[in-house]
Amino acid sequence: MYISNLALEFIANRLNARYQRLGRRQVVGAVGDHISTRVLLHGFYEQEQLASIGALCRANGRQRGFLDIGANIGNHSVYFGQQFKRLLCVEADPDIFEILKINLAQNGLQHATPVNVALSNRPGELTFSVAAAGNLGTGRVQAGASADAGVRTLVCEKGDDLVRKLAVDDVDFIKIDVEGHELEVLQGLEETLVAQHPWVAFESNDVPSFERVSQQLKSLGYVNFYALQFPFSSLPRWARVPLRVLLNAKRSWRRLDRVDRSCIADLVISSQAEINLSGEARR
Repeated sequence: MYISNLALEFIANRLNARYQRLGRRQVVGAVGDHISTRVLLHGFYEQEQLASIGALCRANGRQRGFLDIGANIGNHSVYFGQQFKRLLCVEADPDIFEILKINLAQNGLQHATPVNVALSNRPGELTFSVAAAGNLGTGRVQAGASADAGVRTLVCEKGDDLVRKLAVDDVDFIKIDVEGHELEVLQGLEETLVAQHPWVAFESNDVPSFERVSQQLKSLGYVNFYALQFPFSSLPRWARVPLRVLLNAKRSWRRLDRVDRSCIADLVISSQAEINLSGEARR
């Protein structure tokens, strides 16, 4: 482990020096972390997905406020930092939050506001299971857990209270990545969603989670759902994977006209008004 960490640190230093010479945006991370390693090797984590979201937002005039819930080390916030006029970056884990602040500062994102808090459906406290070694993105709210090794008690707020306190009245896009706590986050943002009509991006790890989140959004007028998918998603794995490889398939946005279980683990964007997908071709 020590040797591999030294190797990763060497690669990180070399890549960061190269990005500085080229004048590119930089994202630093933690040695040995999955997301950080992908950032160092490829520039951004899930860069194809980020480019597709950016093109969609530009095509639909969604470039005012970006609310990054579960901001992690700032991968999404730094990528969209030059596209949106204002960023509110929320990260619950205090250790990861320190890295987030560094990334926002070193990329000159003065219009970004980092906040170290957990969002939920009511203010108070909650127990938080610290991220597993090797993947900072796996930290999650752990209902009923007692505070011990690997578990912390964190202050939580309603998203609506935070938005009101910081006078954020121009949210166009919300990304939620909170490892299973999406429903509670959305319940705490009901006023913001009804008043400001932002797009909401989320992922679900299983069918029940997807159905709970989608029903909550539908109750607030979010009747349009779009999944960023590879083709052949409805086929069995043994068929769809070889076809994608054979055809060098790329992901594109597909409207979900019913409860579609093939979109589990895919990025889904929900909106009140229909989204113009024509920006897909201008990535």
